[in-house]
Amino acid sequence: MQQTLNSVLEGRPFSPAEALKLGAIDEVVPKNKVVERSLERAEYLSRRSKMSLGAIKRSIYFGSSMELKKGLQFEHGEFLVMRKEERRRLL
Repeated sequence: MQQTLNSVLEGRPFSPAEALKLGAIDEVVPKNKVVERSLERAEYLSRRSKMSLGAIKRSIYFGSSMELKKGLQFEHGEFLVMRKEERRRLL
């Protein structure tokens, strides 16, 4: 992740294979399949719980910048709140 961040901050270009290896992208697809694959991923993610996706994103973005114990506590808190909200919606 650090190498990816440095590359992006420096504006250093890298090949699709390098981007994949560095974790800057999730997969490489042929040019003629980019839109099709993007729509597949968007459809898949659209079926996931919006609250869960939000909790995951916040846990990664904010929790990863904390020391481990605090990051884990942050993540735990995110999912406690999310579960509470989802239960309330079901009632």
